[in-house]
Amino acid sequence: MKKSFTVLMLLGALGMKSNAQTRIDASEISKHLNDSVTTSQKISGGRVLERAHITLLYLGGIFPEHLFTVVIKEPARSLFKIKSPEDLKGKDAKITGRVTEYGGRPQIAVTDLRQLKIE
Repeated sequence: MKKSFTVLMLLGALGMKSNAQTRIDASEISKHLNDSVTTSQKISGGRVLERAHITLLYLGGIFPEHLFTVVIKEPARSLFKIKSPEDLKGKDAKITGRVTEYGGRPQIAVTDLRQLKIE
């Protein structure tokens, strides 16, 4: 009985570890499509798409040569109160989320304030 309990606890711990965020270097982000990651990079610019209610932040280079995009849609967009992405240019950002791809470029969609820290 004690052995089976220990085995169950070990399997549970391994299962929880697989759901954890993987810390990666931003230059490696394209190798982590569909993975949940945490990475840091300088904001190099951005764009507001008012009609679509989306803010895009470009990290790791000037568009279109940037490493990846942070996508902030409503309702999260209104929580961040970003007046202009250009105001954030040069600031460090720590991003956590699932890496997807749009237009051949990696992106992370932010839906919660805890996913994006700007310093």
